[in-house]
Amino acid sequence: MMDEQNAAFIDLSGRVLALGFLVTRLVADHALRSPDKLCASWLNNIDEVVDSMDITLEPGPLLDALKIYLRHNLETAQRAVDLGTSSNQG
Repeated sequence: MMDEQNAAFIDLSGRVLALGFLVTRLVADHALRSPDKLCASWLNNIDEVVDSMDITLEPGPLLDALKIYLRHNLETAQRAVDLGTSSNQG
């Protein structure tokens, strides 16, 4: 039973990480293509976007972890934009 639970946890963790990577790349790509649109505004206001999670989630360890994860993904997308890379440029 424990091996099945571990396998399910590992599978879910991998899917979450892959989804985070894809969303990060999509945000960066959209911000590059449309610098006056929503994704670009997120990258220009990372602190505000992260702080806005306080409105929708209860305080606690989950919120703290999600804020760290969101900030990391947005900062990664911002670095990609700063470098001028996108998902279509490899």
